[in-house]
Amino acid sequence: MPVEIVGFEEVPNAGDKFKVFDNEKEVRQIALKRSSEIRRFAEEKKRKKMTLEDLHKKIEAGAEKKLNLIIKGDGIGSIEAIVDSISRISTEENISVQVIHRDVGDITETDVLLADASDAVIIGFFVSALPAAKELAVKEGVEIKIYHIIYEVVDSIKAAMSGMLEPVYEKVKIGEAEVRQIFKVESENMTIAGCYLKSGKAYHDSSVSIIRGGREILASNVTSLKRFKDNVKEVKEGYECGIVVDNYPEPKEGDVMVFFEDVQKVRNI
Repeated sequence: MPVEIVGFEEVPNAGDKFKVFDNEKEVRQIALKRSSEIRRFAEEKKRKKMTLEDLHKKIEAGAEKKLNLIIKGDGIGSIEAIVDSISRISTEENISVQVIHRDVGDITETDVLLADASDAVIIGFFVSALPAAKELAVKEGVEIKIYHIIYEVVDSIKAAMSGMLEPVYEKVKIGEAEVRQIFKVESENMTIAGCYLKSGKAYHDSSVSIIRGGREILASNVTSLKRFKDNVKEVKEGYECGIVVDNYPEPKEGDVMVFFEDVQKVRNI
């Protein structure tokens, strides 16, 4: 039986069920909760889509790292050239690029739906995305990238794959200090090494190597860095400071502190 109901903010879908409540407050609470869940689900769905900039977020521990692509171009020759160039990208990091669909012509809604279903990125070469396809891509969180030079396509894929590589860090020396005086703080059960920064700089969270008599006696971390009585984040060359090092209870005058920081190395394919 057709009926008229007033008060809806949105039109219901066919097949939706109606439930009747005695309390309007309860109805509003349930409606608010469910609408919030729907919005959150939609946002999460968008965030989960693959993009060339955020591929590392899609990597799961121990899983194969794969980038799915849909390629649309202005001609068979250019499409095959792109696919061939992509296939030449090699890596020993178990990262692969799979072209799941290739075709001539502009990017359509069908392409976006396929990308949505397969978690793929759409690459266009000398083509455009139809307005309806653009709108659907925004709605579903699918990335569309348009290029006009083949090597730009390859460079983008390489950059994306490089972003999928596990990060590698190396310790880089940033400064050196000499211990010149020892301060005991009995109330805090703390020993502070009064130092002079001979070169570079030191941070409040630097890793540090303690050298005594030309030999390393401790590799640890700075837990506190002070200028007079104030805690500071950084001390530069030529300044005196107080330094507390983890597991370094007995500093001696003449000890040398060498400070390091972890720097991420750029890894390219």
